[in-house]
Amino acid sequence: MSQLRIPADPNRPLIVFDGVCVLCNRTVDFIIQRDQRKLLRFVQLQSEAGTTIVNTLDIGDAPTASVYLIEGDNTYTKSTAVLRILRLLGGVWSTLYIFALIPRFIRDGIYDFIARHRYGWLGRTTSCRALTSDIADRFVQ
Repeated sequence: MSQLRIPADPNRPLIVFDGVCVLCNRTVDFIIQRDQRKLLRFVQLQSEAGTTIVNTLDIGDAPTASVYLIEGDNTYTKSTAVLRILRLLGGVWSTLYIFALIPRFIRDGIYDFIARHRYGWLGRTTSCRALTSDIADRFVQ
């Protein structure tokens, strides 16, 4: 297994997302707007760093089928990652973590349904997002 070569910061969780998915990019925009503490960092799966992370974590053949949240030594996927991200946003968003009480196979079933249809519903871009100077420091490249 290769060594993970991203700036390590156990106090700033990392979200790994599909950079060509319109829904995923809109979700990242949603998170950025609400993450007032600038706690969360992001990496696009299609970037060099994203590829390294996917290979290091050995997350399977279809890594774009999930979002990944890396918090310290822990990696969360699918609905658990989403709920933990909402919890990290704080405020009213953290109250949605109560949905973690729903069995994971049900939550992940809903997540998988959305993941399977996201390109059909909102499409995909031909390239990863361009980073503006005001958010570039939040992305690992």
